[in-house]
Parts: sequence; C-alpha cells; structure tokens
Amino acid sequence: MIDSLQLTDAHQVATPVDWTKGDRVIASPALATDDVVERFDNVDVVTPYLRYVDDPSGGR
Repeated sequence: MIDSLQLTDAHQVATPVDWTKGDRVIASPALATDDVVERFDNVDVVTPYLRYVDDPSGGR
C-alpha cells in the first residue's frame, strides 16, 4: 500500500492532512500547469499554483 509520503516522492503531489487513498491530491507548485495537464488525469485548476488531480497511484 502506498502512503502519502511515497505518493509525494513518486509523483510530485501533496496530500491534505486527512487524505485517504483514492482522494484527490494537489499537484506540486513546482510543476507548470501545462505539465500538470499532460501528466495527470482530471485536472482542476483553482489558481496557477493550486491544481487538484486524481490520485495517481490508482485510487482505492
């Protein structure tokens, strides 16, 4: 089972404090929005530095 630290390390995402496997995550602000859209599924751009994406580890 992948935990939030492994997910962050492997995919350049951040997890909210109450995150559980399968919940949406936040793409790293270090990635450009174009890269986020290309790299992840179901991107929701709130601001240029806050982009929610589906859990890249495959969900629940």
